[in-house]
Amino acid sequence: SGAIVVSGSDVCLSCAIELYAVKGAASPVPAATASDTSPPLSVSIDVPERGVAIAGARATGTPGNATWTGLTEDVDSVVDVTVRSTSASAEFETAQSGLTVSVSFAAGTATGLAVASWGP
Repeated sequence: SGAIVVSGSDVCLSCAIELYAVKGAASPVPAATASDTSPPLSVSIDVPERGVAIAGARATGTPGNATWTGLTEDVDSVVDVTVRSTSASAEFETAQSGLTVSVSFAAGTATGLAVASWGP
């Protein structure tokens, strides 16, 4: 358990947060990370054996539903009329080398994707 505090130096508009608990990880520091801010949003990431990958993405401009590849969608929410936030995750028994994770939106402009993986 713990407290989540979101703060900023300016007005916070269209803010979204999705929380995950990674239990049994070897370290709180991810084994690997990857991000993309240029549509189409797609990255390649390594996931350790018996590991997990978690991703989050955002779109603007009255975006439509999200579609994920490589991970399973957990959340797909409208933050406001012009912003959509989505996240996805998956556990893997075997190590994944260069796992492709991508997300697309039915409408709007995809603006960012971030992915991290952890191992036991």
